[in-house]
Amino acid sequence: MLADRFDGLLFDLDGVVYLGDQPVTNTVKVIERLQQEGITVRFITNSSSSTRRDIRSKLAKMGIDVEVDDVFSAAWATATYASEAGHNRAYVLGTPGLEQAVQNQGLQVVETDPDVLIVGNDKSLTYEKLTDATRTLYRNDIPFLAVNSDPVYPTADGISPGTGALVSALKTATNQEPIVIGKPHENLFDFALEGLEDQRVAIVGDTPESDVAGAQRAGIEAILFTKHQRNRSDESPSADIEISDTAELLETDS
Repeated sequence: MLADRFDGLLFDLDGVVYLGDQPVTNTVKVIERLQQEGITVRFITNSSSSTRRDIRSKLAKMGIDVEVDDVFSAAWATATYASEAGHNRAYVLGTPGLEQAVQNQGLQVVETDPDVLIVGNDKSLTYEKLTDATRTLYRNDIPFLAVNSDPVYPTADGISPGTGALVSALKTATNQEPIVIGKPHENLFDFALEGLEDQRVAIVGDTPESDVAGAQRAGIEAILFTKHQRNRSDESPSADIEISDTAELLETDS
């Protein structure tokens, strides 16, 4: 079968494994079969709003058996990056889930005297919040970490503004470049590929600009899932393989 080309597969979540709270057709049974075949299955997501335990619980409710350590979210990776860089006090523009991820790595979430600013998506964003974050960067000589730079993300009701929209606003207001942790940047892939460095690995994702480009940077193959594909530009990076149904991973490799 096609998946036999690989020792490990990284599955993007939003748009590939689920849309909102609904699993994508066939993906749950495909993942179960891949695990039975001994292929390492890990999950990689630019989500900035959930902890790894939250994601594991969501997958379990869909029938996917996964350990917390096999879930690599950009929120967790950003918090881990901040902790490993020696930061202790974080100003967080994002959801309670992102704040919890930051606290889980031993950082305090503060509004005054931070030594790092972390930005994720915030569905309750107000002009006042954006103003406070802007002024925090102006007042303090601190790094600006972006969980990801996605301009939009898929939901069951259609696309919604992503973290990248907030990041762009702060970047424009402060003229400060963020350090982006999530796909397509290498930081998240470095965490997700730990222990798989010498193996054949591919990502199964639905976004050329983050999943395919990230795979190319990380030196792994990219399988583009096109079922919910938005219009692609001529400049979009090309995947190694394209599938319209994850069940194709189980088909005979021609």
